[in-house]
Amino acid sequence: MRKIALLAAAAMLLVACSSGESAPTGQAEEVEEVTPVVIQATEFEFLMPEELPAGESSFRFENVGGQPHFFEVVQVQDDVTDAQVEEALRSQGEPEWLVGSADGFGLLTPGQVATATATYEPGTYVFLCFMPDTEGKEHAALGMWNRVTVTGESPSGTEAPAADVTVEVGSDGWTLPDISGLGGEVTFAVSGTGKSQKHSFEIGRLVDESLQPSDVGPAFEEWIGGGYQGPIPLDILGGFFSIQPDRTRYLTVTLDPGAYLFHDEANQEADQLVTIG
Repeated sequence: MRKIALLAAAAMLLVACSSGESAPTGQAEEVEEVTPVVIQATEFEFLMPEELPAGESSFRFENVGGQPHFFEVVQVQDDVTDAQVEEALRSQGEPEWLVGSADGFGLLTPGQVATATATYEPGTYVFLCFMPDTEGKEHAALGMWNRVTVTGESPSGTEAPAADVTVEVGSDGWTLPDISGLGGEVTFAVSGTGKSQKHSFEIGRLVDESLQPSDVGPAFEEWIGGGYQGPIPLDILGGFFSIQPDRTRYLTVTLDPGAYLFHDEANQEADQLVTIG
């Protein structure tokens, strides 16, 4: 499903107590519901905050445009200029001012929404989308990139969301447990257990349910190559490009009744087709 990979992912988590004082004995501490940072993607820009706090993060990624979008994030040196970023996008080379990398957030087709967690260290990051437009030009080259500053310490009181499904990703990939009885809003806990993770975890709902798993990728590539004309073969609900060892990330999507493809870019033979509802 994904053609180009650059680097990391980012966002934030805000958790606040109604009072800085300790709750009385026998009374539960009142904690506001975690509010994810909203990142909206459209042609050709990200609508998102310019500053985010460090630490574990929760973000809601919304594709409000008319073309598919994803984001990848690269950490850069703090003094990198916009002109240097633009030049790197034109040259398509790997610049010397990269600091570090991690995975971003998987592709969403138009109208799709998903929520996921990530962890960021303080520093300067650049969000980018490398999907092609209808004429084949990468969105980042059309201005779809944002500089983001991550500052401060990890917020206190952070709690992982309750998982409906746990997926363990080893060096050889992952196996999905039986989820055919689930539906509606579903949260996946995706945990790295191997020494090195090259495996992705991505979810798509088949619009054309006659497609077999091996046919989905070529059909989607044909749709992209045709400038997004004609019926879309599947709606992509997002996911993770790679899973790091000893880390757990959470992905929440809405699973309406239908046929779903769970995709691993590194081991496509293990892709699983599941019917929900």
